[in-house]
Amino acid sequence: MRHSLCVAIVLLLSVGSLQAAQTPTVIRFEHSGSVNSVAFSSDGKKVVTTSSRGITHIWDIESGSANFGGELHQLKGHTNVLMSAAFSPDGKLVASVGYDGTRIWDAKSGTELRRLGSNGFAVAFSPDGTKLATRDGGGPSIWEVDSWKPLYSLIQHRGAVKSIAFSPDGKQIITASADGTANIWDAESGSEVKTLNAHPDMEGYGTVTVNSAVFSPDGKRVATAHQDGVARIWNIESARVVLELRGHNSGGSVTQVSSVAYSPDGKTIVTSSNDRTARIWDAESGEELKRLEVHHLGQSNTTPVVSAVFSPDGEKVATAHGPYVEIWDLERVPPLPVPPPPSVEHPTMDEPIMIKLEGDRTDVDLYWIDSAIAISPDGKKIVTASDESTAQVWDAESGKKLHDLTGHEGFVTRITFSLHGTKIVTAGYDGAPRIWDAELGKELHKLGGHIHLRVPIFSPDGKKIVTTTGYFSSGDNTTRIWDVESGKELHKWEGGFVAFSPDGKQFVTQDNNGIRIWDAESGRELRRIGGNHPSFSPDGTKIVVGARATVLDVHSGRVLQRLDGRPVTFFPDGKKVVTMDIRACRIWDVESGRELQTFQYSYGSRDGDLGQFAISSDGRRIVSRNSGTVRIVDAESGRILATAGLASFGSIPGIPANVRMTTPATFSPDGKKVIAGTWIPSGTSGGEALVRVWDSESGSELQPLRGHTKSVFFAAFSPCGSKIVTASDDRTVRIWTLEQ
Repeated sequence: MRHSLCVAIVLLLSVGSLQAAQTPTVIRFEHSGSVNSVAFSSDGKKVVTTSSRGITHIWDIESGSANFGGELHQLKGHTNVLMSAAFSPDGKLVASVGYDGTRIWDAKSGTELRRLGSNGFAVAFSPDGTKLATRDGGGPSIWEVDSWKPLYSLIQHRGAVKSIAFSPDGKQIITASADGTANIWDAESGSEVKTLNAHPDMEGYGTVTVNSAVFSPDGKRVATAHQDGVARIWNIESARVVLELRGHNSGGSVTQVSSVAYSPDGKTIVTSSNDRTARIWDAESGEELKRLEVHHLGQSNTTPVVSAVFSPDGEKVATAHGPYVEIWDLERVPPLPVPPPPSVEHPTMDEPIMIKLEGDRTDVDLYWIDSAIAISPDGKKIVTASDESTAQVWDAESGKKLHDLTGHEGFVTRITFSLHGTKIVTAGYDGAPRIWDAELGKELHKLGGHIHLRVPIFSPDGKKIVTTTGYFSSGDNTTRIWDVESGKELHKWEGGFVAFSPDGKQFVTQDNNGIRIWDAESGRELRRIGGNHPSFSPDGTKIVVGARATVLDVHSGRVLQRLDGRPVTFFPDGKKVVTMDIRACRIWDVESGRELQTFQYSYGSRDGDLGQFAISSDGRRIVSRNSGTVRIVDAESGRILATAGLASFGSIPGIPANVRMTTPATFSPDGKKVIAGTWIPSGTSGGEALVRVWDSESGSELQPLRGHTKSVFFAAFSPCGSKIVTASDDRTVRIWTLEQ
């Protein structure tokens, strides 16, 4: 077997040397069982791998074919499947972990030195080599390397720990778990510092496993790999996602991301997936740069890539898939082809799916109707309200009705999904919101006590629902917080609810006396401040309020900046804030209070309308709508890319200029497109309804969406951006699929 393995690798390398220009693989190591992990030594000269046969292998990269494919040792002694292994920073030790516990080996001789703990999935040395972190049967454990005494255990996760890693300075530890969270711990005391949860409303059954979590080289960010096919980049200070890496899929279906790792310089990230690829991403922009495809060597087309890591010099990547570990020379991997710029013709849409809304009421009040339709976070369901005290759940792919949500005793005017679509909340004239199981269409709880509600809002962790009458004169002027699982009312206050802080620990209400900040858990009032229209910064440390925009520190109430205009929102990075008045919208630097950009309205404001303003997810583009005019602007330079509305209708021939905007202007999730509903008058009472689509990069207009016979009151992208959903006074909802 050893001789045949040698021959196989020598032949492979010989062929590879003749085709060096064609193959990016430097060397390939073959195992007798499936490989579960791969890790480099700190000098980059060796790799350690683990297999399903219970054997840990140490390979010498430099000797390659000269020494039986570079294999130095087979570390035998485990009696069950191995999951992970790691070198100590000085390269003298190897730790391996599997279903029968953790073992410590001498890396030079291959001798077993010690056995620790019970079954586990993950192992890691601290950067200074003084600690070893393992996941064993009782949870993650931290050991002192010299004495091999246990220091403490990390007990918090409710599911298996899938990975464990130290921060670059060794002061913190991060664990990834099947309970859907990644936890950050203090490496000295073992106390929990922070929990990162991308799916807070999916606890228990259906939780999205976090397969891997690592710190960035500067220690300011964390990258996590998820079962839902997404790798997420987090800002540690705010505990919020700042970037999502999407693209892993197989046959059009999303496949889980099994591992994630930073390059040594922190500029790129590598992910591995069940789609048989490892992908290299730009760590700042999220752009996919290169793709390592491993569907060769006669392997099954379903062979997943279970692990991918950078070499210490960042020039190579090691991947594990099936029985193979491959070392890739990244310089030989060609970059992905740059997609061509959008043509003037622009992509067209498939023929839309049309849903006929139920009921026959013609005097619908449009001030609420845009909130009486909701798209599920996965884009697979749409819920609409009828004028018959019911709501309907529809399949977004087929247009087929799935459920009738019945029970309300008045018109349903508000609909919202929980953060990941497992629950639906409806509210209406009867003042009794209801919580429904989104999959079964079953009513879970009936909440009471209100008169005339605004849109129910889920807390960021998905465990609470806020209902409020807001500023309706006919309402009861209260805000109430409910427990989602039990349906019990937790707290009640006077005043209208405005927003949760990003971490969900605080929220703000507004009444005639100004703004109040509350503790979400206890219901205790924390602070009163003047003004209105409050908005939290993305990290939750600041709040901006009006009428004249004032930026305050949330914790102390200290005024940080006073700006001109009514506050609108913070930029995604939290470093800039937007204000608007009747003449212009302005962008300000939060730290210095300096005005960065001013966008004047050419036609002023009608009836005191300050308009609407939106920012793309990457903060590069902004769109404003004022007095019927839409503008798309480059946020950095201030250059206007497109203007449409009363002044101009762009470049589509035959369309008059005097049009009415009927919906807000909205960015697609990736920020590359903008849509807005319009009504083009014709004759004395007729006209045409259009949904206009722009390319936000160039400002050029794409093909408009035609078909509705009356004014469009709702236009939104699906969360993945592949569909546009529109609703109209013609009592239809149309689902448009963008051609990819």
